[in-house]
Amino acid sequence: MSFQAKTDFFGLGASVAGIVLTDSTLNESASVAEAADDRGDIIAKEVYGATAAPSCDFVFKAKQTLNIILGKVNTLTGPFAGKYCVTGYSVATSMGTEPKLTVSGQRLYDTATDSTTITPGTIDVSVYHKAQIFLGAFALTGSGCHLQENTLNVQATLTDASKDGDMVAHDIHDGRITQSLKIVQTGSTIPTVTPANGFIITSPLTRTEADSDYFSWTCELTKYLESVEHPVVLTPP
Repeated sequence: MSFQAKTDFFGLGASVAGIVLTDSTLNESASVAEAADDRGDIIAKEVYGATAAPSCDFVFKAKQTLNIILGKVNTLTGPFAGKYCVTGYSVATSMGTEPKLTVSGQRLYDTATDSTTITPGTIDVSVYHKAQIFLGAFALTGSGCHLQENTLNVQATLTDASKDGDMVAHDIHDGRITQSLKIVQTGSTIPTVTPANGFIITSPLTRTEADSDYFSWTCELTKYLESVEHPVVLTPP
């Protein structure tokens, strides 16, 4: 059986050999300007500012070193032709579950080039179906304590300048890497999470005591990233 090919909005499948695209969504949206009469009924309206915030889901077929640059502009051809950039991605890992990569971004204007980019660095992802620690971000200690889940999030904020709802310029900032953990405690020793490599604990260890179950703990670590500006060359109209 042959399924229809999915759209890789960010061109990652061609450059990253160890991942396979499984799902993609265009996520189109628009704004509406409305004017109302004395009763509040709409008497005039205008739809403007059509845009898209696509996302792509991947699974891993081999151990992979990710090196995804936020803000890097990709030119797409075909039915969804245009300029797109990655604004963030996540890798979800948990016990007995395959690791999954989700990449999200923004459709830009036709003349878009790299404005500012953020390079999170290389991130190794194992193909094994287990909870993983990324970038050596922390050490987990405590007899009988085990990591059950960890979701890596690499995110930045995109801002834009627009005229009549149409984007004419863009930039990104506020890059950060977070890792969100779930830990099980099977003995009397509580877990200890010690951050490393520029990470800090931004959500302290919090314990949940569910009925008829072992204690579980959650925690979040964050590393903040710097952006790099690139000269934007304008072409005269």
